[in-house]
Amino acid sequence: MDRTQLEEKLSNLPVSPGVYLMKDAAGEILYVGKAKNLRSRVQSYFREKVDRPKTALLVRRIRDVEWIITDTETEALILELNLIKEHRPRYNILMIDDKHYPYLKINVKEDYPRVEVVRRRREDGARYFGPYTSSLAMNEVLRIIESLFLVRTCSDGKFGSRTRPCLNYQIRKCLGPCMGYVSPQEYRKRIEEILMLLEGKTAPLLSRLRKRMEKESEELNFEEAARLRDQIQAVESLSRRQKVVTDSSDDRDVLALVRGDLGAAGQIFFVRNGRVIGRDRVELKNVRGMQDAEIMASFIQQYYNMARDLPGEILVSVLPADQEVLEDWLGRMRGKKVVIRHPRRGQPRRLVDMVMENARLGYEELSLRRMKEDRTGRALQELADALDLPAPPGRIECYDISNISGTNTVASMVVFEDGMPRKNQYRRFRIRTVEGPNDFASMEEVLTRRFGRLEEGDVRFRGCAGPGDYRWG
Repeated sequence: MDRTQLEEKLSNLPVSPGVYLMKDAAGEILYVGKAKNLRSRVQSYFREKVDRPKTALLVRRIRDVEWIITDTETEALILELNLIKEHRPRYNILMIDDKHYPYLKINVKEDYPRVEVVRRRREDGARYFGPYTSSLAMNEVLRIIESLFLVRTCSDGKFGSRTRPCLNYQIRKCLGPCMGYVSPQEYRKRIEEILMLLEGKTAPLLSRLRKRMEKESEELNFEEAARLRDQIQAVESLSRRQKVVTDSSDDRDVLALVRGDLGAAGQIFFVRNGRVIGRDRVELKNVRGMQDAEIMASFIQQYYNMARDLPGEILVSVLPADQEVLEDWLGRMRGKKVVIRHPRRGQPRRLVDMVMENARLGYEELSLRRMKEDRTGRALQELADALDLPAPPGRIECYDISNISGTNTVASMVVFEDGMPRKNQYRRFRIRTVEGPNDFASMEEVLTRRFGRLEEGDVRFRGCAGPGDYRWG
């Protein structure tokens, strides 16, 4: 579509809210955006003086524009998020967060729920806690839950097919719900206590446990009282390790951004009942020429689009663009009002400053990683130039022959992909057909066996099944 045809198409744009998709000559989606007024927003790209190099480059490449009408700005925001996630346009701000940190999941709809570790959240009515950026911290919480609250750990399949209690019940690590040894009401009390622990409500939980311990002691149930004592001590220990950052009992998330020439680093702290119970960090790219408010808006959109737990207040280092639309969208997901606030003074401001400092450290780490990647890329290009290769090598395999005084000859293979070692693909060969210290003949045998396996399509040699057996071939 030439410029004349494009301008004619733009003249027919509606004035309603919606989403627009900008495409190049090959039909590739370059940018996805939302607008309260599609006609005004899209035409502004072509009529107003563009003062951003990134936007100017985008406009020069646009050959077609498509749009989708929505009823409200919030609906446009949701659709924009889904389209960005699906197409990953090169001119949109993109959040890099593929770590898949684990969550703890409790399906509160079940009579006898369990606490399980999952990698992704789903809209299934269950309660999710996390993400846990530290597996050690998550495993510590899980250990406390399983050892002191005595809830089941077996899978749903095993739970439904039990004909006798398992070993955990025998060693008093489970209440035996599979055999009906505990009522759903009593089991629910344990689940409520676990939820209080995971929500950071340790003070009311400890009060509840102490009352139960005193009651059991008065009734001379000393074994149960001792178990509750251990439970109280474990909860107190966990509570002391959580950093207290505010005197308030409110729940809030705190977001901060630091940007530079290499992109932007985002940091988020989860504060529940005045304590930091977890944190996360992300990287945002394609931010050159963008305002801080736009970057923060994309950070909030893409982060909370992954259905994480939502507090009633989100503190930010800079107010996002389209703040009211974001608050409306977050409130719909939470089912209650959500406020985005940029504090200027007091304890909330000090909290934002603390997260900002962590974001700076995250950006420094990003810079060091990028510098390392750049050095690796330059080294690969130099290697390609020295060897007269058409492009830098994507995979490098190196071989070496060793023997002990001419006997017990072996060969080793190390692998690099994109300049980085892939240790799970390293291999060792036992030389079978060569007698004596003959490195050339040994190398011939190794390469013959190596590429013979590759031609046969042995996926093990491509490192898809781990180190495995080192004596193949």
